[in-house]
Amino acid sequence: AKLASKDSVTSKTKEKFSWQINRQQKFILGILLIFLSIAVLLSFISYFITGNTDQNVVNQLANRTAKAENWLGKFGAYLADFFLYKGFGVASFIFVRIIFLTGAYLVLNMAVAKLRKSFFWDLYLIIFTSVIFGFFWEYLPQLGGTIGFEMNLFIQDYIGKAGTALLLIFGIVLFLVFKIRISPDKIKEAFERPNKELKDDI
Repeated sequence: AKLASKDSVTSKTKEKFSWQINRQQKFILGILLIFLSIAVLLSFISYFITGNTDQNVVNQLANRTAKAENWLGKFGAYLADFFLYKGFGVASFIFVRIIFLTGAYLVLNMAVAKLRKSFFWDLYLIIFTSVIFGFFWEYLPQLGGTIGFEMNLFIQDYIGKAGTALLLIFGIVLFLVFKIRISPDKIKEAFERPNKELKDDI
C-alpha cells in the first residue's frame, strides 16, 4: 500500500511538471529578449564609434579597474568583439533582428515556429554577407569579421578567387529568386514596361 501511494505521488509530480511555459513566463522572456536585442545593438554601434580602444579590456573582464569605452561597458565591449571582430562582422547586426523578433513574438503570444523560414534566411544572410565582406577584406577589413575572412580563404583554396566571386554572385541570385521572389518574367516586364509607356505616349 505504501509503495502504491509513493508511486501515485511521483506520477502526480511528473504530471504537474511541464516544459511548456505559461503566458506570463512568455511575456517576461520576450521582454528580456527585446531588451537584450537593444543592448546588443547599442554595443555594436558603439564598437564602430569608439574604434578598437577596447581590445585590451576584453581580456580583462575580471579586472574592475579596467574601463571600456563601449556604451555598455566591458560587457558591451566583449559582445562587440565576439560578434563583430571574431565573428561575422557587420552581418552580426542581423542577430539583433533575430533576438528582437523572437522576443516580440513571445510578448504577443504568437507561435515562434512561424519564424522558422525567416530565421533560415537571416542565418543565410549572416553567413553569406560575412563571406562577401571577407572577399573584400583588403579594402574593408573591419566589416567581414574573422569568420567571414577565414571562410572566404577556405573557399578560395579550393575554387580560387574567380570561382569564389562566381559562387557569391550565384548566392545573390538564389536570395533574389527565393526570398525577394524576383523571377525572369518580372525582369522581362521591367524591361518591357518603359517601351509600352513610350508607345502609349506616342
